[in-house]
Amino acid sequence: MSVDIVWCSTSGGADSKASTSANWIGGIAPGSNGHVAVFNAGTMPCIWDITNAISSMLINSSYNAQITQTANLTLSGYFIFDSTG
Repeated sequence: MSVDIVWCSTSGGADSKASTSANWIGGIAPGSNGHVAVFNAGTMPCIWDITNAISSMLINSSYNAQITQTANLTLSGYFIFDSTG
């Protein structure tokens, strides 16, 4: 799975909302058909408030903060929880 949008879990973003561009490496929040990754040992929680569908999501087990859904997560592809690092 290729990843093009990565959560800034190790640095303080603007807030914890997934819809806030400043919370993502490169400053771009996930749009339609994005391939999203949440990993790195970090403490910044993620509030998933994005309503558009994304292609895939990878969550690595090294991410040690909470993910809260306030909007439905719609995927057209894969959801992977990777415990291998």
